[in-house]
Amino acid sequence: MLPLESPDEPLPEGITVSGTVQTPAGQAGKGRLFTGGAHYRLPTRSWFNPYEGAMSCRVRPEWPEGDANRHAFIHLGDGEAHITLFRHGDTHVLFVYKANPSAWCGASVRTGPWGPGTWHEVAAAWKQTEHDGIVLCLSVDGVKATASRALPLPAIPDVTLIGSRGTTEPATATLSHILLDGHFALPELG
Repeated sequence: MLPLESPDEPLPEGITVSGTVQTPAGQAGKGRLFTGGAHYRLPTRSWFNPYEGAMSCRVRPEWPEGDANRHAFIHLGDGEAHITLFRHGDTHVLFVYKANPSAWCGASVRTGPWGPGTWHEVAAAWKQTEHDGIVLCLSVDGVKATASRALPLPAIPDVTLIGSRGTTEPATATLSHILLDGHFALPELG
């Protein structure tokens, strides 16, 4: 388990910051404000298991009402193979597990608009199963979705990004209670 944000603790060793990540008041203690492509970078090998794992965070949008852009919260990999947890347009949160350009799988929760300044709970998990490949689970504010038959990534990506997808898809949000775990850890989906 790798907690990346604790209200009163500095970042764990090995995590670097790209751009200016601010620390405004969050939901419980300090959150981190990610804008303009600012993000944390950490080695993926420190936490990632391609066959099972989980990621979660609390998100407070700082984008304007009606914003239809993508906002990436957690991303690892590249354009060819990646795992990304992000807000898509003004209607969905997506969890995508993409082994290659023609083999990707995603779980989606329809959320409707998120107004600026409101907190949301976002959690995603994946687990290899015997018959359904890798099963994806996504929970957004208690609304849950699953998808199955994802293929494992062909290699472990070098870097995990928190707060953007590199220079594109900035979170433009305050994130708090960020957790990355190499074990399946999401409440049972019904």
